[in-house]
Amino acid sequence: MPPEQLRGQHADARADQFSYCVALWEAVYGQRPFRDPADRSAGLFPALISAIAAGPVLPTRGDRPRWLASLLTRGLAVDPDQRWATLQALLDEIAAHRASTARRPWRFSGPRMIGLTAVAIAAAAATAWQLTRPKPAPQFHLIPPLISGIDLQAARLSPDGRQLAIVVGHKLAVRDLAPGGQERVLLDHGVDAVPWSPAWSPDGKRILVGVEPDILGPEQPVLVNVDSGTHFPLPRTGIATFLSNDEIALTAYRDRSIEFISPDAPVITAKTCVVDGDYALIRSLSGMPDGTMIVETVKGDAHTLVILSQTTGSTAAPVPGQIEAVPQIGPPDGGTGARSCNVRATVRAESISSFALSDSGTLIALTADDGFRELLELSLDNEILSRRRVSGDFDQVLGRRHGVDYVATRVQKTHLDRIGPDGWPRRLHTVDGDASFSLAPDGETLAWVEFSGHAGDRGHLRRASLRSGLRDVPLLRDDALMAEWSPGGDRLAVLVDGEQGPAIVVIDRDGKELRQLPLHPLARKAAPVWLDDHRIAAASEDYLSYQWFDLNSDLRGELMDSKHGGTYWLAASPSNRMLAVWRNGPPGIKDPATPHLWLQPRGGQLAALRVEDAVRHHLSPSWSPEGELFVRALQTGMVSRVALDTGALTPVVQLLEVPCSGPCDSRLMFPEDGDILAVDIELSLSLSETVPDEPLKLPPVEPGPDWRR
Repeated sequence: MPPEQLRGQHADARADQFSYCVALWEAVYGQRPFRDPADRSAGLFPALISAIAAGPVLPTRGDRPRWLASLLTRGLAVDPDQRWATLQALLDEIAAHRASTARRPWRFSGPRMIGLTAVAIAAAAATAWQLTRPKPAPQFHLIPPLISGIDLQAARLSPDGRQLAIVVGHKLAVRDLAPGGQERVLLDHGVDAVPWSPAWSPDGKRILVGVEPDILGPEQPVLVNVDSGTHFPLPRTGIATFLSNDEIALTAYRDRSIEFISPDAPVITAKTCVVDGDYALIRSLSGMPDGTMIVETVKGDAHTLVILSQTTGSTAAPVPGQIEAVPQIGPPDGGTGARSCNVRATVRAESISSFALSDSGTLIALTADDGFRELLELSLDNEILSRRRVSGDFDQVLGRRHGVDYVATRVQKTHLDRIGPDGWPRRLHTVDGDASFSLAPDGETLAWVEFSGHAGDRGHLRRASLRSGLRDVPLLRDDALMAEWSPGGDRLAVLVDGEQGPAIVVIDRDGKELRQLPLHPLARKAAPVWLDDHRIAAASEDYLSYQWFDLNSDLRGELMDSKHGGTYWLAASPSNRMLAVWRNGPPGIKDPATPHLWLQPRGGQLAALRVEDAVRHHLSPSWSPEGELFVRALQTGMVSRVALDTGALTPVVQLLEVPCSGPCDSRLMFPEDGDILAVDIELSLSLSETVPDEPLKLPPVEPGPDWRR
């Protein structure tokens, strides 16, 4: 039985999938997937649940396929949401592996022939799959990680494929990929300036890295010499990339133009390139030695790669669903210093979760569909050059060098911590992937949204009591992003992933939908806010303001102005008489004197609360039930109490920084006993390369609870 059935909870098709994987594991490997619990003093069912939670034991039969154990391990996950989407998805993956290893048959032996019923089911499914589907593409499998670690934040391959530029903690380092390769730290800025998004020059002698990433806006690019480690900042903030050894392109998230400078004389010139189109943000900028640029643009859920070149490219027929040729939109050469950039193609990239450049001047894009992952090689015009189906649960592609694909698996664990008077966090709940939490005004009832960790997934909204130890957790919705309790605790405002983009619905405590609000377009990473018992506010898609709606009168409007920059965090006091607002300051201005934390009494005017050096840490406000204001520094994790008269900060507890990769749940919650609840996020990254037409090679580890391959 799966653990949810052993606990007496609801069981569905995912429970059948778990039992199927147990049966198939025992039939193939001649042993059960979990250790037989020796200690049954607390009862058989609790002992079995503990054994399942410890994870599968590495099979001892060396003549049986290890890749099957890797696939079955996912179906044996403790959390049903972490198993295969359907049993058919698992059977399809088994069939694909069997097709790729048909020349290496394996046989049954021994007395366990009675267990062959499960294998017969799998074989029948494989036969049906082969009869109804085309022959699968050659498969590529991950080899054991080249490098992994909790502090590993980002990585980029060097042009020759021999080195990795990695961000480990708050340091930029270069590591040789050769066995026993050395690692050298090039940049170490500590907690006040964190490196991010490294990019190599074509000759591999310099690296551009964003330093002190501002989750509220652009980052500061720094140019680093790989050999000497010397570095200096570029003259403007934003996103930067090399176009050649002698030219750097820069833009900002909300700019529509790209500027060009020389790395040896970094002075902004009048040369610009306009990026036209219907988008809200520029997420990334990548460059090639011939001057081609790939601009990643975003508007709501629409995700597009715009390929710009200095000369007009060919316009072959578009490939449906992937690439669409569009007319030239860049301006002609407008005179002195102007630069003309042409749109070579656009890639409608909703199905692309990650992309990178190859050493042959093509795009390598990662797509996922029904549990399958494919690496597509795309030309810079309108052509899919190759497809590779890849086995392995990874979510990023780093690039292709000499025919080898380098990929990364990002693992996130979201913890709900309880902090008592002693200041030590204590774990209450852990979710594999993203999660966001909201505590009801009674200080006891918790609502939270869990995500599986895959980009674009909808979350499961659940409700439970802290007193019950977060047991008995009914599912309220399966399309949620974030939620917030009403002041009376009888309703929830839920940010949902609707057909037309994020939307706000109001539900009761049991999940019954009461109202859908006409607020749009909305941001995906900000929770709704109850201004009082009948007015709800939600962050706009561009994060520049909050929209509000009155449930009683159906009136709606917009909070704040835009001259002070975007409104990123909004918190209402328990009495609903005071708002605390974090704003990122006027565009282009970033200095310690700029006010960022503001207070607004109900019916009154916004007034700046001067907090020393607030810009360095990005303070997310929360109110305690007694009306005290607390702030959490997203870049350092420090929680502080704020003096409302002077703005002075009194440190309370040190938590982890908040990466805001998914829903940005930086809020603090206050149970009735005076403790603090907060979300802590652990990120780890594993880098691997893929090898064609070979079975998955598992790392040599001892059997035990740490085995997860």
